[in-house]
Amino acid sequence: MIDKHPTVTVLMPVYNGERYILEAVKSVLGQSYTDFELLVIDDCSSDSSVTILEAVTDPRMILVSNTHNMGLAATLNRGISLAKGTWIARMDQDDIAHRERLRLQVDFMERHPDVAVCGCGVEVFYVHGGTHRHYFPLSYDAVKVEALFNSPVSHPGAMIRKEVLIAGAYQYDEAPNNVEDYDLFSRLSHQYPIVNLPYFLLRYRVSGYNETMKAEAPERAAIRKEAITRVQATNLAKAGIQPTARQLDLHYLLSLTARIQQLNDSTYSLNEIKAYLYHIRKQIVRTGFAHRSSAAGITGKVFLKVVIYNARLWGLRKGVAAICSRMLWDGIWHLLALRGSYLLKIKRI
Repeated sequence: MIDKHPTVTVLMPVYNGERYILEAVKSVLGQSYTDFELLVIDDCSSDSSVTILEAVTDPRMILVSNTHNMGLAATLNRGISLAKGTWIARMDQDDIAHRERLRLQVDFMERHPDVAVCGCGVEVFYVHGGTHRHYFPLSYDAVKVEALFNSPVSHPGAMIRKEVLIAGAYQYDEAPNNVEDYDLFSRLSHQYPIVNLPYFLLRYRVSGYNETMKAEAPERAAIRKEAITRVQATNLAKAGIQPTARQLDLHYLLSLTARIQQLNDSTYSLNEIKAYLYHIRKQIVRTGFAHRSSAAGITGKVFLKVVIYNARLWGLRKGVAAICSRMLWDGIWHLLALRGSYLLKIKRI
């Protein structure tokens, strides 16, 4: 029989997840670390998700069903209130956890009682073939700077200290079309350390059925942009940065590779982009929000992406100038150092 007070609650919301739910559940139940409960909350699925889950006999899995469709954020908030664990490990219905994920995250959280959230690197894989790795920033300093642009932690790869959520009354924002993970991690990062481990502990499936893909649908893009820029503006203010409306629009475009690829030289010139990123870097250092190395590395990474994905727009003269830019090389060194930190750990798990 499951311990009434397990160390970890793995929180997995489910909605019409019949395609991959069993694979996700098995990856949790097969963890080398065993002191956990797997709390699965079905949000009124209309497919066979519940039937599949009811056939699982492992007593560590607890299946709860919402009485009505509550949506992801509200379901997660319900899960927090039901969780018995000291730590809450998020997990999505279509992803796969590395066998050592819980062991490594619990070990780190036990040794670092000041840390509120512990994430990890992610291997993204596509159902029609192809993979790539997402190297999330490691230190709290780098996480804070990354949060100015985007969520600094993979939501389904995160482990969260429950007592921090309860003490600060932190909840996911249940407003429609929100960015519940980016918003929550940003608010937590203003008060508590957040870090990522240099291990790839989650395989993140891109199938067209997950929440991120649905959120980026064209009909929701404008509403989602408003939600993202609202979080970005709050984070920038914490760093002493008050962008104009034009700068905030540029900032939104710079926060995701797919948006960077949509940049147009007639709207934002390379010089304007570089000047804005230098402004962010300068303010971060001036206010003491983060160390210069983190500010330089992450703004440099953004500029590097701009140069790579829009090289055809700049022409030879601007291209040469970009290659000679200190900002671009800051980005290169940052990425090399970050990837090196992950690669040194790959054979240790």
